[in-house]
Amino acid sequence: MRLARTSLVHSLELYSFEKHSTILYAAALSGIDFTPVVVSERFVGYGNTKYGFGPACVLDLAGTEHVAEPHVTWFPWTTPANRVVNFKWAMNFLAQSREILLTVQKDQIKFFEHFAKKGVLRKVGYLENMPIVGEIHMYQYKRSTQ
Repeated sequence: MRLARTSLVHSLELYSFEKHSTILYAAALSGIDFTPVVVSERFVGYGNTKYGFGPACVLDLAGTEHVAEPHVTWFPWTTPANRVVNFKWAMNFLAQSREILLTVQKDQIKFFEHFAKKGVLRKVGYLENMPIVGEIHMYQYKRSTQ
């Protein structure tokens, strides 16, 4: 007998120290730095992981009422394939109310270039000579194609 495949709903929860500190502590033991990248609202993103549905990332959200600038730190138990699925969900969710601008360090652009080739993102440029990281590449989520 074959079981029907069910799709779990993704979600974002506003970060609460009481509720989420244990998750961040467990992930930090793997050497991941969860220091906020920008001054923002912090959320814990739930979605697909190698253990099934659960906490997949920390999302720091900066921006204005018109533009969202998400910065994601993945938990180590979120596989590359899970990251693709979770990223697509998050972009669709955030794009319901604002344009999305992604700023990406050069050493992380491979993930985002995949989405640019698929037409999900549009590369809008890059900044050189940035302190610490050297280059920052910028992408815009293409709401009109989704």
